[in-house]
Amino acid sequence: MLLKFRYLYYGIVDFKRQKKEIILELLVAADELGIQRLIDSVQEFLAQNCLKFLQSDLIKMLHFITCHNSFDNLKKASLITLTKHYKEFLRQDPVKLLHFIIHFKTLEKTLQGLIQLVRFHQINREEFMLEVWPFKNLLPDDLIEDILRCYLVSGAVPHYQPFKVRLGNSEVDSVLINKRIALLFTTWIDKKISDDKTSKKIRYNFNLLFRSSRDGLSSFTFHQKCDNKGATIVVGNILNTKILVGGYNPLDWNNSNNSSNSFGWHYKNAPDSFLFVINDPNNLKNSTLGRVNISNRAIFCNNNCGPTFGGGHDLYVPDSSNNWSYSANSYPNIGIPNSFTISDYEVFQ
Repeated sequence: MLLKFRYLYYGIVDFKRQKKEIILELLVAADELGIQRLIDSVQEFLAQNCLKFLQSDLIKMLHFITCHNSFDNLKKASLITLTKHYKEFLRQDPVKLLHFIIHFKTLEKTLQGLIQLVRFHQINREEFMLEVWPFKNLLPDDLIEDILRCYLVSGAVPHYQPFKVRLGNSEVDSVLINKRIALLFTTWIDKKISDDKTSKKIRYNFNLLFRSSRDGLSSFTFHQKCDNKGATIVVGNILNTKILVGGYNPLDWNNSNNSSNSFGWHYKNAPDSFLFVINDPNNLKNSTLGRVNISNRAIFCNNNCGPTFGGGHDLYVPDSSNNWSYSANSYPNIGIPNSFTISDYEVFQ
């Protein structure tokens, strides 16, 4: 208690002079009071001295970690330390080891969310057998099977939660796409080959202009929010599936120009436009891109419909309806269903 008041009054605490129990109590108190700066400082100190604290009282530290879900940095540091020094921890008397196993099973449940952060498939065979295999009971069976398959089969591609490419700091405001998909769009727009060796930096902001679940399905609202905004990309999710469909308009959706005919619509010539289908957002290699074949009918601008591509139309978004249609005319056939219902769609600038 005295240590807590000392921090509140002076803003300084010397952790090195405190017992482990006092430091843990201070961490809990800081969490209850919402003092984030103190929480971060205590976790940093504990992480830097993690091996010493785990060796001094392994069971108590594991119990503390598993009972407090908000101290993520401490959990990660403890996991790394346990992985590096597991042989030392196993040289304990049988009673302590039994308690260790009990708490380790509890820790297993806590650590499941962290497993996806480890790039297991980039670990070589020798390191895997020496460092990972002793902890195989903590890992999902299908992950172990997938790792072994990749070791045994030449050229095998990981199926189990492939490690996500680390991208730039850009955040994407979306309920449909993530930063990895945004990076894929970037390579398509720039006409680059899409692979894991491409730049990890998202070159475009992907500013959300329209979301049907938020803004409704009215074509009037779509044009109100998206006209005169320059290049946009449209993404829709087919109902009850993971499939994403859409297209890229490098121009704009504005229909009020001199080329509109008596019916109030016109086509725009856009040689750089394309349509796409992403069958599985978790496996972007299973995606298809179709660049426009008849560019003078690439973009269909009509105030009475949503973002529509091609003559015929290739991808038609009707007014006030989530029932879209597809027919390959101005773009190549990329396997989108002829008619389908979307659960939501978004437009990004």
